[in-house]
Amino acid sequence: MLKDIKTTALMVALALTLVRLHWVASQIRLVAEIDHSQWLAATEIAGNSLFLIPFPALLWVLGITNTKPLISGWLRSLALTTACVDGLLLAVPQIYLLVRAVQRLPFLRQLSGETLARQTWGWIQNPRVAGIMWDGIALMSHVALILFLVALCRPGPSSENMTYGPSRQLAKRIAALATFAGAMSVLLSITYWGYSIFMTYARPDQGSWTGPVARNQFILRNWSFLLPILCWTVVAWIIFRGLVKPLKEPNGLR
Repeated sequence: MLKDIKTTALMVALALTLVRLHWVASQIRLVAEIDHSQWLAATEIAGNSLFLIPFPALLWVLGITNTKPLISGWLRSLALTTACVDGLLLAVPQIYLLVRAVQRLPFLRQLSGETLARQTWGWIQNPRVAGIMWDGIALMSHVALILFLVALCRPGPSSENMTYGPSRQLAKRIAALATFAGAMSVLLSITYWGYSIFMTYARPDQGSWTGPVARNQFILRNWSFLLPILCWTVVAWIIFRGLVKPLKEPNGLR
């Protein structure tokens, strides 16, 4: 129902905002290392960074207002399929990697320090611990997105406690912008990867990977980056379609 949609939307918005801001910060550090010959990589980073703005903003709007997209028919099937893809291909592998990372963490007694407080502080400063924290937040964003899609598909009153005025129009515009930005991000990523693969064959000494093992790692790393953006773009489009449906309201507002 509406309360479930607002709660899960806020959960996704918070987790996604934190994770993607961390990603932007890491990409900013890489921009200084990009030379003029890697303009396509810089364009990809800029495009993906811009996409981080409208989709979380859309979720924040859905979370703090009474705007509910009307999802029915094949849109509901598409939303549930997206939830299954996000769960099986993103959340489950994330859980496995998170468990493996926790198992490799050093125990407190293995760290140097005179007191337990110093040992704990040193453990917290361990880069592996920070990585696990961000991986945990990323996992939370995937789980929250699944819950959001399930709540979005639940049948309920279409006109009860719903906002028909400016907030709905705002959400519709942000959803359209998020869909367009996501499509552009996917296009930029595919273009950059195609260019990297072409350069690998044209100039093996300057390619991104050499050999079947490195090639598989290249494809897996980039696919794991592209798949979440595809899911977010589909979700933004589903929300947009659910917001453009005509609503019957006594005052005639839409």
